Amino acid sequence: ERERQFELEIRRVKGLEVRRMTEDGNCLFRAVADQVYGDAELYDLARQMCIDYM
Repeated sequence: ERERQFELEIRRVKGLEVRRMTEDGNCLFRAVADQVYGDAELYDLARQMCIDYM
């Protein structure tokens, strides 16, 4: 319930939306791909680009 209240409040106050990602060890890359490419399923591309950079 607390988490839901947080989501509602952040939407109301800041206009932001909390988006759920699959919890499979790639959630960071899924979140990046969702924001950059508009598709969380492109997480492997985001991951590879990070690895190539490092």
